[in-house]
Amino acid sequence: MFFASQTAAFLVSCLPMPTEPTWRSDGLPAVAEALERPGKILVTGHLRPDGDALGSATALTRLLNQSGRTAFFTASKTQLGRPGFLVGDDILVTAPDRAVQKQCNIWIILDCGDLERLPEPLRPHAGDVHVINIDHHATNTRYGEVNWVEPSASCTGELVWRLAREMDWPLDRATAEALWVSLVTDTGRFAHDHVRPSSMQFAADLLDHGVRTSYIDDRLYGSLSANVMELKRRAFASFDSWFDGQAAYIALTRRDFHESRANRSDAEDFTDIPRSLDTARVALFFHEDENATRCSIRTRAPLDATLLAGHFGGGGHPRAAGCSLNVPLYDAMRAVKEAICECYGEDEIKL
Repeated sequence: MFFASQTAAFLVSCLPMPTEPTWRSDGLPAVAEALERPGKILVTGHLRPDGDALGSATALTRLLNQSGRTAFFTASKTQLGRPGFLVGDDILVTAPDRAVQKQCNIWIILDCGDLERLPEPLRPHAGDVHVINIDHHATNTRYGEVNWVEPSASCTGELVWRLAREMDWPLDRATAEALWVSLVTDTGRFAHDHVRPSSMQFAADLLDHGVRTSYIDDRLYGSLSANVMELKRRAFASFDSWFDGQAAYIALTRRDFHESRANRSDAEDFTDIPRSLDTARVALFFHEDENATRCSIRTRAPLDATLLAGHFGGGGHPRAAGCSLNVPLYDAMRAVKEAICECYGEDEIKL
């Protein structure tokens, strides 16, 4: 959806342009200093927010408003997926095409590796405001005036938690539960390689604030609608593999989503289906998305998922990455198959 309203365009043209020297700096102290500046704040994450993007954004929006700032959270309400239960009456979701009308002079962008992954209506206006970029993806392009990027963090939610401690912002249970969703979804329920002792300290503090772990687990993983179950059935039906089972994949078309009446955000963890194959060293989830084909990538050590994603301009983590290909589904699948050979070679993938 494109931002086309002439009235809204006029309001955007009135947004305050940065007139002070830019804040170009990095790290937690720089973020804390930037948040001392006056103004309204817009909080957002990447397009089609996953549990980490949505959890960290809702938590930060709550923390900012409770501290006396005026902050708005923006995301497409139709793309919140299973973590969408975090958005309650106290967190109003502003649609991205309306968010620019809020005339916020500070944007905090969370869990978003580059500006091309912002919700589309926001992209043309990111240069008109002060941008604080908080992320844990190593492939982040450092597009903000302030950049806090820590690839060693378990999730972006962990960085929001550390920011709250730095600013002396108290947590309540709702905020702690939003951060818990960030943590458990991005670490695969503490199973992924980037879990560190600091991750468990983060988790322990959230538990001290009354997080309902069983309730959240059920909302995320145990309460699938009939529509999502139908979509998952189609995903299993599409399962196949290449290279004697070393690269496994599933693929969903726009028709699959339409006929099952499910959203793309409902399929956030579907990459676990091909990854479950015991011989798979590369797991792929292809799905059609408007005018492009999205590919989610998971790898087993020592293969680096960002090598394959980067081949197509994407990025992410060493074991979990993604990219978009501006070609039809089956052309994208052929291109990725060829790229596996180029990126990993015969020494890693036995052809």
